[in-house]
Amino acid sequence: MSTPLKQEDLHILEREACIVCGRKGEELYRGLTDKLFGAPGIWNEYTCTTCHLLFLNPYAAKESTEMLYKEYYTHEGLTNEFLLTEEPKFDNFPRNKKLKYAVLDAHFGYHLLIPGSYKVIGFLLGLVPSFRKKVESSVGGFRMNEHGTSPKKLLDLGSGNGDYLLEMQYLGYEVYGIEIDDHAAESSRKNGLNVITGELQEGVYEENFFDAIYLNNVIEHLHNPAETIVLCYTLLKKGGKLCIKTCSSESLAHTYYKESYRGLEIPRHFFVFSLGSLKNLCVRAGFTTIKSYTTFNGYIWSASAAIKRGDKKAAYAVGNKATLLLQKILVIIVTIFNKEKGDDIFILLEK
Repeated sequence: MSTPLKQEDLHILEREACIVCGRKGEELYRGLTDKLFGAPGIWNEYTCTTCHLLFLNPYAAKESTEMLYKEYYTHEGLTNEFLLTEEPKFDNFPRNKKLKYAVLDAHFGYHLLIPGSYKVIGFLLGLVPSFRKKVESSVGGFRMNEHGTSPKKLLDLGSGNGDYLLEMQYLGYEVYGIEIDDHAAESSRKNGLNVITGELQEGVYEENFFDAIYLNNVIEHLHNPAETIVLCYTLLKKGGKLCIKTCSSESLAHTYYKESYRGLEIPRHFFVFSLGSLKNLCVRAGFTTIKSYTTFNGYIWSASAAIKRGDKKAAYAVGNKATLLLQKILVIIVTIFNKEKGDDIFILLEK
């Protein structure tokens, strides 16, 4: 039986200044522990009162981060397994995917082989703002170009089990992935995907190589997100798109649950951005913002509630449907007046 890790087993560093505006942060929460996966250590969360970035202080150095993930999520099975056949057929797709692809076809320029009846359904569903936004976010906001063909090359940074890559490949992209977890990367390779194991570093890919880069719940885990955003800029062709999705420090759920907020994910989230701070970091790297907003995430609310009540399985929390509906309505109303108050940030940028 292995001996449990302790904080003294980790290489610990300190960070007192905001990486976005350079101002000295203020301590927000003290003495936090990992309530989700039992990583060692006692940690503090700091806040920048200017741009509302949250950052962990102290934090684990890069050579110690593997220890923070010892009991972390195992990569779950594919939800897009139906796309593994040589010629995926629309009739065999799950109903939710049929509706999604119908909306993509009707409103986002993805010219797919789908029945006429679904084309009509897709057009009507795409007129519903919440459904349209959900579909848009799920593909990173990437559209076909005006001639009806998708960007040629897409990189998923932190590609996990390859689910997203499989879907974007079906939609017409030449897909690439990079994943630090070798088990997940190997699973993707077995499914025929072009995925490498490791971190995104200079020289891994050619400059001006990609048309689109996707970061879904990755930026908050990085030791140097500013450096990664700059590297993404160099890897994209002129006019290329970068999509970043992450949890929000300004979330209404954070306001309510405070140190129990699921988005803090002590000690694996080194940063929790506000929409404004993330946008500033990207603009500083040279990007132009095309679209940005925050959305409701029911899991964030359910898991935060579970953390607050001390649930040992808070990471896998499932909320009450009626409660989640009320929370969703509340978040939708609040974000009409303050778009930073949603739980998840979506930002689409152009080089």
